Amino acid sequence: MIRLPVLHTLWFIFGSVLLAAGLNFSLDLLTHSHLGDVIGLVYFAAFGFYCLQNFVGCREYHCMITGPGFTLAAILMLLRITGLFDHGFGIPYLLGGLASLVGFTLEWRYWKRTGSHFIQPALNSSPSEKQ
Repeated sequence: MIRLPVLHTLWFIFGSVLLAAGLNFSLDLLTHSHLGDVIGLVYFAAFGFYCLQNFVGCREYHCMITGPGFTLAAILMLLRITGLFDHGFGIPYLLGGLASLVGFTLEWRYWKRTGSHFIQPALNSSPSEKQ
């Protein structure tokens, strides 16, 4: 598993979301279609997949929230492209931004409490294993 530290910074995520949204919106306006939404779909699907596999691999706290959040945003974007759920351009981006904000806020609180950005495995203290 390759871990790219820049992908784990809140500012990179917000900046890249703004860039993807800008490109998506501009292409939608230029083509008068949902063609730009493919940019959003690829962005959210790739970032969601990366976060999920990163959480499985190294258990970084915010990936527990951003992975499912970005994956859900990709699903909403796919539904928008297919016409099954078209309740606004910004809903997937709002969901991605909220997932990032919540994930990094909870990670910050966890880091303040434990000193680590990674979820530590629970110590099994069952009486049968102490013998």
